[in-house]
Amino acid sequence: MPTSRKQTTHYQDRLIKELEALPDKPRSKFTPEEDELIRKYYPTKGSSIAKVLGKTKLQISHRASVLGVRRNSW
Repeated sequence: MPTSRKQTTHYQDRLIKELEALPDKPRSKFTPEEDELIRKYYPTKGSSIAKVLGKTKLQISHRASVLGVRRNSW
């Protein structure tokens, strides 16, 4: 079942609020907070969270692999 725009917007708003609560730091490395967000959202949203985190999709999928996080199978 496709995700509705309302659901996508809701998750993006939630993710943005969590990111805004993080302290300002250089974005070159992954912070523990970003790792936690990847653990939380990557299984259901995949690398689409890259835009919100300010990373590339390849960076997100690689970091998820390093963290041992996998996409949920449908």
